[in-house]
Amino acid sequence: MKNNEEVIYLDDFKEKVSDGAVSFLITDAKYDMIKTKKNEDVQIIKLTVEVQELDNPAGDKEVKNINLFVNKTPRGSFHRFVKAVLEVVRTNAFTPSLLIGLKGKAMLSHYTPEGSEFAFPQMSDWVFYAKSDEVSEALENYIDDNLDDLDV
Repeated sequence: MKNNEEVIYLDDFKEKVSDGAVSFLITDAKYDMIKTKKNEDVQIIKLTVEVQELDNPAGDKEVKNINLFVNKTPRGSFHRFVKAVLEVVRTNAFTPSLLIGLKGKAMLSHYTPEGSEFAFPQMSDWVFYAKSDEVSEALENYIDDNLDDLDV
């Protein structure tokens, strides 16, 4: 081994965040296409998500690439994701770029397709948080609206 070569350790490949409840921050989101086993092109929303174990806020963070299959089946997993997003952004439609910067909590798991050596991260049970500036504005409006009722 030469002195200027980087050493690669097996520990470099361990998951930093365990499967289970995580907090997340979406850092990138865009439409993309992938091929299925049947060689069909399907549309996805490709997310780059920074995750951290929900019960360990001082723990490591890890970046995951999450592919959401655009599937218009009512009550399906994509439908539940869209509903969760729309509840917090208070609109009836969105584009992937609107997702960038959203925070929340979800369940992280890894799926290994039959015959594959690779596990793909997936997230479910998405809950999005309102942006802090919106919360501050709502709180100020609440205080202004209720100031007359306070005995100050």
